[in-house]
Amino acid sequence: MESKQLIIRLLSIIMFCLIIRLIYGSKLKTGASWIWLVFGLGFLVLMFWPGAIDLSMKLLRVDSWIEIVLFFILFSLLVINIHFAMVISGLMDISKKLAQEITFLNREVERNKEIRAQIRADTCE
Repeated sequence: MESKQLIIRLLSIIMFCLIIRLIYGSKLKTGASWIWLVFGLGFLVLMFWPGAIDLSMKLLRVDSWIEIVLFFILFSLLVINIHFAMVISGLMDISKKLAQEITFLNREVERNKEIRAQIRADTCE
């Protein structure tokens, strides 16, 4: 077995086991876990079908298998960054709405305090 296949197999198995462990331990939520599972399965495909690296080397006209592995890793990171950017954008919208709600509730509390103070002043007179 060539060294590239051995390295890819070890990395694939380690990565997939780590992903499964994080999902099982509830460290990865369901929203993010699917994307990690897809990439984990992708690396497992590379493990079971080592010819995929050679085929992708021919398609992308690359001479070294390390360049292909780095390409797949960078592509994975790009997709993950886009996913997290969408998640962060949604969280920013939620936090903006919550801040507006808190401001509204604070105004209501202040208004109720003023009304109570006015009622107390009217009953004391």
